[in-house]
Amino acid sequence: MRLSLPLTVALCLQLWLAVTSVGKQQRQQPVPVALIDEEEAAEPSAGELAEIEGNAGGLLESMTTGIGTEERALLAAAQKEVAEQEKEQAAQEKELEQSEAQEEQIEKEEDKPVSGLIALPDFRQLARHHRLRTAPPRTRYDIEAAKEKEERQEEAKYARQFGELMQSEDRQEAAAEEKEQQQSRANRMSFRQLQRPVEGGFLRINSAEKFCLGDDILEAYGRGSASPFIDFDEAEQRCAADDRCSFFTVDRESNRTWICKGDGYLSLEPFPSAVVGVSPKELAVDRYRVVTNMQSICQGANLIEERRSTSRSTIDMEEAAKTCDNLPDCTHFTINFSGSTAMPAPHTLIQHVYFCAGDPIGAPNDSFVTASRRATHYVPGAPGGAPRPLRPRPLPCMGVPLQLRGPVEDSRGVYKAGSIIPPDINVVYRSKEHELQAATEKKGKASSAH
Repeated sequence: MRLSLPLTVALCLQLWLAVTSVGKQQRQQPVPVALIDEEEAAEPSAGELAEIEGNAGGLLESMTTGIGTEERALLAAAQKEVAEQEKEQAAQEKELEQSEAQEEQIEKEEDKPVSGLIALPDFRQLARHHRLRTAPPRTRYDIEAAKEKEERQEEAKYARQFGELMQSEDRQEAAAEEKEQQQSRANRMSFRQLQRPVEGGFLRINSAEKFCLGDDILEAYGRGSASPFIDFDEAEQRCAADDRCSFFTVDRESNRTWICKGDGYLSLEPFPSAVVGVSPKELAVDRYRVVTNMQSICQGANLIEERRSTSRSTIDMEEAAKTCDNLPDCTHFTINFSGSTAMPAPHTLIQHVYFCAGDPIGAPNDSFVTASRRATHYVPGAPGGAPRPLRPRPLPCMGVPLQLRGPVEDSRGVYKAGSIIPPDINVVYRSKEHELQAATEKKGKASSAH
């Protein structure tokens, strides 16, 4: 009798299951004392499994002995397909193990920076990067973009540092300006502060010198002379003790000092290591109060006029005072004796004079002299002519003598009619005193009658 292939396979499976169940029942033995796991008790040993599989294989072979050639070919194809599936499954498991190993390696190296281009052999590598949420490979465009971004960040950093530096410089400049303004306010001068003809001592002119020649040399000290070198303070004392001394020059580089007479200080020459001292008596003006080493700051409407000397004509204190006398509203002037060099003689310093109006505002500064008019010689808006003392201004009055908190003498020759008297001033006319008294008495009698 020939059986079909499905029926044969079904019978073989039933036979194998029956044999397996019988083997399991035979292997089950009672546990004497210790408790063991049910799964361990149900599992057969390796030898028993091999014996059962051998028996089942023999039975299957005996049952398939009568199968025809066509059924055998189908059975071999089925077995081959099963073997191929098992082989493919083993390959997938192997590939999965390799993929897991690669993923572990990537996880170890994901913190390391990418230093160059990463080649992409296939699409799987890129997909794996995205799946593991790691940084994708960098292309040349990405590297250039990163470099440009770093450069922009550096430029922004330098710009920020430069802005902070500029702000600090602005703050320093503002602090310096504030300090100068405070110093200027502290050194504000007025007519009352200028009590003596010349204040400040010797005028000090830095980075300048003047060689004395012939009879203008009173004394010489230092190199080339019998006397030792003396510095500025001692030279100032020597010059003050000699009435003939007008100025002196101290050259610290050559260690030489000259004490001289004359007006050579008006034609000085620039020299970095030298300093010139000018005697106060050369700077004194009768009708002005003079302060040496003091600059008067006047700007805008307070600056009336500026004048500069030349290499051929100089400006001394007396000439500057006459100019101020002839200028309307000129109250004071300041001279810089170390102005810019004159042309066409580039090695000669000039005098730069500023004529000002209003109260002088002083700032300590070497090489400058400030002269202010005395109050008794200043008439506002009166240019020209010799200085004259002020006349007392008339008090506001009417055309008759008046009494301002006390008797006032009759001075009709001085006062003029037409001026307005403030209403808060108690004015009593002498010529109408009896009329006022009579009116007061009449008013008192009327009030008593009522």
